[in-house]
Amino acid sequence: MATQTPFGPDATNEAVALRAEPVTRFLLALTMFGGMFLSRFALVVDQRELSLSLLVTLASITGLIACGRVRISVPRFILFTASIAATVTAATLGGAGRVSINSYLLLVVLYFGYIFVIAAGDGTYKWSILTYRNLSFFLAVAGIFQFFGQILLPGTTLFTFEGYIPASYLDLSFHLAEEIPSLPGYYKSNGFFLLEPAVFGQLMALSVIVELLLFPVSWYLVIFVISLFLSFSGTGLLLCTVFAPLLLFRRDNPTVLLLACALAILVFFLSDRLPIDAYTGRVGEFSATHSSAFARFLSPFYLFGDYLLPSARNFLFGLGPGSINAFFKSYYIVNADMMVDIHDPTWGKLFLEYGLVGTLPFVVFVLYCFFADAREMWLSSALFFTYLVLGGYLLDTHLNALILSLVVWHNLPRATQASSPGRQTWLVPRTVSAPMGLADERELRVQSGVLTGPKEGRSP
Repeated sequence: MATQTPFGPDATNEAVALRAEPVTRFLLALTMFGGMFLSRFALVVDQRELSLSLLVTLASITGLIACGRVRISVPRFILFTASIAATVTAATLGGAGRVSINSYLLLVVLYFGYIFVIAAGDGTYKWSILTYRNLSFFLAVAGIFQFFGQILLPGTTLFTFEGYIPASYLDLSFHLAEEIPSLPGYYKSNGFFLLEPAVFGQLMALSVIVELLLFPVSWYLVIFVISLFLSFSGTGLLLCTVFAPLLLFRRDNPTVLLLACALAILVFFLSDRLPIDAYTGRVGEFSATHSSAFARFLSPFYLFGDYLLPSARNFLFGLGPGSINAFFKSYYIVNADMMVDIHDPTWGKLFLEYGLVGTLPFVVFVLYCFFADAREMWLSSALFFTYLVLGGYLLDTHLNALILSLVVWHNLPRATQASSPGRQTWLVPRTVSAPMGLADERELRVQSGVLTGPKEGRSP
């Protein structure tokens, strides 16, 4: 049985050769690079850290506007205006806690970029996916070498830039080096360039999802799975666990399913020799109040119960922009017998700071940008799940750079929406009954186009 896919090796080379929109593609790649490789760097301006990846994203948006390579989506602009009006109202009428003008301005600046859509064809979208694949592959290899490199160079030297880059240019507010509980003296891989092992694990899980969604099985997938394991990231594993099984079944490829089952069985029998207790031991974190899982997924409910629910004003308008920072990274005393760690997950930060009035219009705006005209619903869903649940990403400039360059700036053309009610481009490999000749392969690629799967009017 042979398989062909628009994302196969030949099509990859063909897509790279197509450079009809070099400025757009350069700025897309620059945005991705900023989000993936510059997250550790910051500039100190007036005693405040300014994210270097944010500056790169703003430069890309400015360049795209100046070159006429983006257009404003009218529905997004209307929803953005409504959400800004709602959050301003919430910040004005609420604000019972700490109010940060800088926090609100960052919110406006970050999501201003969501109103735009790239004025480019299918080839540029495919080029964006391939660029992300190659950049994440580089990070995966760097993460693998980093993990095994600590055998020769023990300590945190490979996990932090401290000591050889001035601290004034670094964001040191994250856990760059996290020791593996079952392997004392060894640290979880953070991909060398990323802020935390959790961020690296989530990025590798997203790369696994992209591989299963759009590409045939290759060594890329193997490298991404290995690097995901070496990150020892619970959130990365959660992301992969939620989406990978669904995508495996969606491919309808028994070989891939058998390989996945064989891998699971192998890990089970080697569990005594592999440090998988770094994963399995984290299940109990949901009941431990001083744990990452509890802080990330459960702790905001204590703040809701103590600050929002007892007050109608706070419930409607929140405590004000930046108010969750007063609780973040500290112990919150629930009662005389209980203290909990506080985290700032996207959903928790948004509701606590802007209340119901500010949250609902903002959520509608973000949902529309992710899903209303998405090219790949599965990719949008995976990124939205990461954004909403797996971290404090409401004002995170690094993940937003990937969201913009992979999802938000690319909309499905109306003609394709009309011909495909589900707005889905099935890019998994087709199975054909016999090996294809050059003419047959050329015909399939003509039918497939540069990006889309089936020809219009045909069922996938």
